[in-house]
Amino acid sequence: MLAVDPPPIEDISGTHLPVLPEDMPWTYLDEGAANVVYRIHTRPVTRPGDASKVASRPADRALDQVVPLHLRPFEGKLLRLRKNLPTTIPADVSHRQWLQLIAPMFPPEHLVHQQLVHLKPSGIVKQMNEDLKRRDQASAINGPLKSKQPLRPAKRRGVYLADDNYGLLVSDMTSECRKQVVREFKPKWLLQSPSAPRDSVRCRTCATTAQRDAARQRAGEPVKSSPFCPLDLTSRDPAVLVRVAVQILEAGPNSQTAKQFAKWLQECNLMHHLRHMQESMDRKGVFEADPKDKNFLVAMTLRDCSIFMCVPDDENASIEARMGDLDLKSPDKIKYWRETEQALIDGGWYTGTEVAQDRQPNIVCALSPTRRAGV
Repeated sequence: MLAVDPPPIEDISGTHLPVLPEDMPWTYLDEGAANVVYRIHTRPVTRPGDASKVASRPADRALDQVVPLHLRPFEGKLLRLRKNLPTTIPADVSHRQWLQLIAPMFPPEHLVHQQLVHLKPSGIVKQMNEDLKRRDQASAINGPLKSKQPLRPAKRRGVYLADDNYGLLVSDMTSECRKQVVREFKPKWLLQSPSAPRDSVRCRTCATTAQRDAARQRAGEPVKSSPFCPLDLTSRDPAVLVRVAVQILEAGPNSQTAKQFAKWLQECNLMHHLRHMQESMDRKGVFEADPKDKNFLVAMTLRDCSIFMCVPDDENASIEARMGDLDLKSPDKIKYWRETEQALIDGGWYTGTEVAQDRQPNIVCALSPTRRAGV
């Protein structure tokens, strides 16, 4: 007897799930450790998977092009599909967890909207996996300078999409923002790890950055770190907020965009609320946490979310910011989390006592003696 998939959960709106059409054009956009993101095109473009002739933003297309009726539910959306890894879970399960555990914590205007979509009739996963394999092959044969298609990051190659029934439609911030600038950053750990040594001079994120950059230096690779300290995102000092805005945006000290961002950090409570939820969901730390505890998994999820910002051209207009990348973390990652934390402690990365040749003087954490002295 054939196994029957359980019926999909009801979406936020209570409406029936959309079904991805077989003729839906799409292009590879980006990927992370757990998911691949595609732009789906509701207006006339080239054949599916051909990214070379497709406009880079939905707003770049002719406005007089009419969206076919059956494609309208997909207008302004991205398609996010999970990779076939033991630490990822099917979209219908992750979406249920998002609805139950994550979404109630934040106002809707601070969340990237997401919606389940039925994939199976379209056969799109097979097409996309074939496309990913072609990108892998092109990268190996031609190298980054000769390939005509966007390359997959080297560390992501060889991993492909799970053959799931459902995917997630997420709001395309580039579509929603139109003429505004879209920025993305990860706030990471907004307060110190509960497992960190008491004499730490670096927060969890700065300790990780120092460890990573030292490894790159030993390998002869350029250091790519963004030197901002996440603890600065909730500072009450306007000067600190301007500095962290400049660091995140990699802007000049007099950048209008950085000033707008700093003003948003000062006036909006999103970062403070996110910090509060990170703290309240995990007060013990990874060594004492029960990996089956949903609160702990929520905390680890919130420590790895992304913030997508629409920064308007008008300096008097408000920034719109939404949180994304909020799939609940898998309890199977507990071994990795504990090993990572232990390595930070044993290597002296929290306390600034790492070996001399690995020192990272450019990373100045809010917990450092220099910062505490007001220098």
